[in-house]
Amino acid sequence: MQSVVNIVEKHYKDKSIEGIGNVDKLYTIHRLDRLTSGLLIFGKTSSAARSYSKCIMNRSCQKIYLARVAGKFPLKYRNLKKLTSKQVLQSGLPLHGEWKEEVDINENENYAQKRQIGTMSKDKETSHAVSRLRKQYALACWIEDQNGKHVFEDERDKNTNILEQVFQSRHSVNDWLKSVDVTVDGNEGVDKLWFHLACPTRIAKHKDGICEASSFDDLDDELYMKSVKPAHSSFGVVSYDQKTDSTLLICRPYTGRTHQIRLHLQHLEHPIANDPNYGGDIWYCNPDGKRACKIAQDRLSVINNGGDLSSNTEVDNSLGENKIKLRIDAENTERETKSSAIDVPATEIEIQNGISTAVQEKEESIHTFIERTCVWCARCRSVPSTDRAILEFIIRSQGIWLHALQYSFSINAALDDGEKCDGEEFVKSFRANLPEWHDFEVQVG
Repeated sequence: MQSVVNIVEKHYKDKSIEGIGNVDKLYTIHRLDRLTSGLLIFGKTSSAARSYSKCIMNRSCQKIYLARVAGKFPLKYRNLKKLTSKQVLQSGLPLHGEWKEEVDINENENYAQKRQIGTMSKDKETSHAVSRLRKQYALACWIEDQNGKHVFEDERDKNTNILEQVFQSRHSVNDWLKSVDVTVDGNEGVDKLWFHLACPTRIAKHKDGICEASSFDDLDDELYMKSVKPAHSSFGVVSYDQKTDSTLLICRPYTGRTHQIRLHLQHLEHPIANDPNYGGDIWYCNPDGKRACKIAQDRLSVINNGGDLSSNTEVDNSLGENKIKLRIDAENTERETKSSAIDVPATEIEIQNGISTAVQEKEESIHTFIERTCVWCARCRSVPSTDRAILEFIIRSQGIWLHALQYSFSINAALDDGEKCDGEEFVKSFRANLPEWHDFEVQVG
């Protein structure tokens, strides 16, 4: 199967990599979204993988990402009333997206007693538990300096909005990394402002991988308790590109919810610029790409509904140089285009047909088996086109501007590869290269 771990295993088996040694099997430690680039760490032994995975689970791993977002971060987030006030902060900041639990002792005792003697109904018990969660899961934002001190608007430049000050607090990636590296001193006098957001998230549709970020005040109690999780991220400004009106951010997720950074940036009204699922545009600041995408969508709709594409379409595969040329008749496209059926959920008939053939035959490769039983593949075969591959490439995101840059683990164990800490905690860091888009300018026109 073409999984990342299998590809990497084969790479190391086929090549002798200095400093790596023989690798027969790799063990996964964490995962990245398909559209995310950057660091992916594997263990050479199961015990090492468990040690590092445990660090991630117990939040003793610091994760650093880079993201390029639309607009001047965080100026679009204009609701300053949501910036946590001094009065609230006096009782403590949210920890991992949760307020410190403050429940009346008598109420808590009465609740426990009623549960013990069985006088509280199941519905009331659920309602009470959800009410506590709704109060506990934080929706708030605040600003801290590089030393973790809370920063308030009236303590800074009174002539400049606090959000503007965050935008102006721009530093290089290395400077930001120094400010979060516990082994490095010397941040005194450096004015770095971190924008923190605590906002609950949930997986709304598991099958489609759709997630949401909100207070979820209107969500049904049972569904709230089952699906909503607290989440906390912080962001620092690296640079701003005026030509594309986009900001490069360094991102620190303190919790590990699905699509957390993408959801939190969307909530702050600064989505990852080319993230089509959460407020962005896959052809951000590229009008040629947008036009080609629209044409490709129309052409695929014609194909999927039995139309003939070959007579009036030409595709030039030089995508990198914006040389996509699709010749179409606009009037015919509008008349012939119907809603594309290729991405709609599988029908009952398709599911039953898939079940009836979902047995891998002897000597049948996994790739052949998937192509034979996949609903999407069957739909494509029913309307073959030599241009389908390039059309699909144009309309589908190949990756977003979100990059896993660095993971730092606080380890308190002896690892199998010979690194020992004699029972003392040490920090092990892994870092990827910077992505190409960290200082790019999108070519327009």
